[in-house]
Amino acid sequence: MRTRTRPVSWLGPLSHGWPCVTALACALAVPSLADAAPKGKKGAASKDDAAEPAAKADDEADAESDDEQSGTGGAEASVGTSGATASAGAAGKKGAPMKGRFGFGAMRTVSGLNALYGRYYLGNRFTLGLGAGVATFTHRDTDDNGEFSRKRTVGAFAVGPEAFFWPVQGKRDQQVHADFGIGVRALTYVGFLGLTEQERSETLDTPVEIDVEIPAKILLFIGPRVSVNPEFGFVVRIIPGSREPDGNGDSDQNPGTGIGSRLGTNDGPGLGLELGNHAGFFMGIGVGYWFGKL
Repeated sequence: MRTRTRPVSWLGPLSHGWPCVTALACALAVPSLADAAPKGKKGAASKDDAAEPAAKADDEADAESDDEQSGTGGAEASVGTSGATASAGAAGKKGAPMKGRFGFGAMRTVSGLNALYGRYYLGNRFTLGLGAGVATFTHRDTDDNGEFSRKRTVGAFAVGPEAFFWPVQGKRDQQVHADFGIGVRALTYVGFLGLTEQERSETLDTPVEIDVEIPAKILLFIGPRVSVNPEFGFVVRIIPGSREPDGNGDSDQNPGTGIGSRLGTNDGPGLGLELGNHAGFFMGIGVGYWFGKL
């Protein structure tokens, strides 16, 4: 954007420099030269007198030209400012410059998974991520002889992808700013009971659960790289299997993650819908650190 400095009006022709000073000096000197000149030289003096109006006309034309250029500069400045405003508006529609950034951290999801996660910005407003968690417990158990000589390890792990869209993004020039997004996350929980082959049955007794979460999330950035991530939302719990006994009187004992007993019935296959019952509130939380170009 170019800006021009408009000549100060009261300087008049002096603002144009030495040519104007020379013309003015010549104009002031013409009368005395005309009086002192011989009669034969009057023709030359007359020519100088004729040149004076022409010099003044040139000076006025230069002043008008500068005024027009100054006006053009103002117009260019106005157009430049409008262009910058339009560019800022377009950038706002495209989202904050987050494409290509990667975040890593820990979280508790709305279905109760404590996990490590990775999240990547495919675009300025769209992320894909993956979360995974594991828990184990080992204790001594009786062997075939009834002695406590065997170690038994039980536990569970869960893994699942997520996708989020971030329609509201805070100003990146602020030290503390927040983004708001909504997404979907699918988690598969699988347990292991540490049973021997003799103890295993043909029914589905191993804990298996599929949770579909629809969380709304806030990314509260503290600086450009650290974020605190509360979320809240809706969970669908699918526990595979059938409670109906087969021909041998056996039924699936898959307890899932134990949602049945938490809500007052026996653990087993079924379908659950919830807004969460963790600490009496339907929410999860996480922290993250972000890499990538700022």
